[in-house]
Amino acid sequence: MDACGLGDVRRRLVSSLSRGYRQRVGLAAALVGDPAVLILDEPTVGLDPVQQRAFRALLADLAGERTVLLSSHLMAEVDSSCDWLVMIAGGRLVASGSREDIMSRGTSLVRVRVAEQDLARFEGVCREEILIDSVVRDDVQEGAVLLIRSTSNCDTPLQMVGELAGRHAITLHELREATTSLEEIFLQHAGATKGDWSMASSGGDS
Repeated sequence: MDACGLGDVRRRLVSSLSRGYRQRVGLAAALVGDPAVLILDEPTVGLDPVQQRAFRALLADLAGERTVLLSSHLMAEVDSSCDWLVMIAGGRLVASGSREDIMSRGTSLVRVRVAEQDLARFEGVCREEILIDSVVRDDVQEGAVLLIRSTSNCDTPLQMVGELAGRHAITLHELREATTSLEEIFLQHAGATKGDWSMASSGGDS
């Protein structure tokens, strides 16, 4: 009860507790037997942001003492709670490793902002030599933003895009590496595969 923060409600019926506290009660019940491995399936679904944060903090404390396997479709939960990830799509393993290792496998994306009058021409040029991932209209800044993914294994995507723009006399108002999220990396690994997927976090000594 102390580990799960239930001291203040110890005299109340479980049915009268909020969903967040009921999740804590379920976790406390699982911990009564002092398991070496704790398996949790979507433990923060239905919780408000404050409850989610508190629950994740509790999981972090538990992971120092035992192995916690967490299955979740929530990117924020995976990103904040897991130190070892397993990605599954369509019943097959598509990636596994530390969070840092998984993040390093993402395909490089380059964010480019060009003037509206150059957008169509630059898109055409890029499609001839590299893959355009998406086009995003930016209402805050002047011009249009392109997210570009190279089809080749290029070690210097920023230089490649910059040189391409230079050869075709296109002025770039912005040129930088784009942040790749866990969701984008999963989609890159899974491709067109359809199916459920989950990620697991391993902590403790197991």
